[in-house]
Amino acid sequence: MTAKDLKRRIDEYFALCAEEETFPDEAGMLLFVGIDRATCESYARGEGGELRRRCIAEAELRRESITTRDLYAAKSGTSGKLYLLRQATPESRKPPPKLTVEVNLGDGADSFE
Repeated sequence: MTAKDLKRRIDEYFALCAEEETFPDEAGMLLFVGIDRATCESYARGEGGELRRRCIAEAELRRESITTRDLYAAKSGTSGKLYLLRQATPESRKPPPKLTVEVNLGDGADSFE
């Protein structure tokens, strides 16, 4: 898929969401565009060229903008929108850092007496 085709399909997806009054989500966009998540992530890293990287970055910003504006305008039903907003942030898909906790119970003597 060329960068021009990618941009056209993304634009079509956002137009469809607006027409159907639904929120654009990443999975729906990827299915509509016809690429998988690994391909999308490689494009986001610039591996498919600068134009594809910009298409993906713009789509993420558009989803974030739409969701944020609606979230602030909403009187209720915000939990699902917060989920979508978190999903729109690539940082949220990274696994949490490993945490190591060391516990020292003293000198080994039974301190629970």
